[in-house]
Amino acid sequence: GWKIRNCLNYGTVYGFNTHYSGGILGQWTGTGGTVESCYNYGILQTTHVEGWLGAAGGIVAQLYHANENHTYNIISCRNYGSIYGRNKTDTEKCGNDSAGILGNVTAYDAAAQGNGQHFTIQVLDCVNEPGVEIYSQSMASGIVGFFSCDHPGKNGDPIPNAVWNIDLRIERCRNFASVLRGGSNKFSAGILGDKY
Repeated sequence: GWKIRNCLNYGTVYGFNTHYSGGILGQWTGTGGTVESCYNYGILQTTHVEGWLGAAGGIVAQLYHANENHTYNIISCRNYGSIYGRNKTDTEKCGNDSAGILGNVTAYDAAAQGNGQHFTIQVLDCVNEPGVEIYSQSMASGIVGFFSCDHPGKNGDPIPNAVWNIDLRIERCRNFASVLRGGSNKFSAGILGDKY
C-alpha cells in the first residue's frame, strides 16, 4: 500500500459548508496504506451538520468504504490541534464524530454479521497532546472515534452487522486532551469512542 510519512500541518483546516476535516488526510477511501510520523498542529473546523454525517480527526477525519482484507496503519502520529464546530465550542454545529487521531470509520451496510467487510485498522504509538480541545455533535474521543455504516438509522440498528468483522488494534497510544465534549448526549472517551 501507499505511505504518507514525516508530514506536518500547521494550517487551519476550515471545512466551509462541509462536515469532514482532517489534519493530514480528510477521507481515506479504498486502498490500504500507512500514515506514519505525521504531526498536526492546525485547528480543525467543520461547519455543516446533517444527521449522522461528518467527522474530524487530528490525523485522519474518516476511513470510508475500506477495501476487503486491506490493512490501514496510523503509526507514531501526534495531534496538537483542537477540533471545533462552526461556532467553535457549540457542539450542535459540529461534525458527528471527532477524535485526536481517527475520527470515524464507515463501512458498507451488511445484512448479517458474517456478511460485513473484513479489514484491519492499526493505530500504534499515537498521541493526542496536552491542551487539545475536541468538540463533536455526537462522539468526542482522544484517539479513535466511532464505527458506523452507510445507513445507520435505517431498519433498526445495522451498525453491529456492518462492523462486526473489522479488526481494530490500538497499542501504546496516549490521550492528554483537556476537553472532550460530545453533543447533548455527552458521548466521550479517552481512547476509543465506540465499536459494536
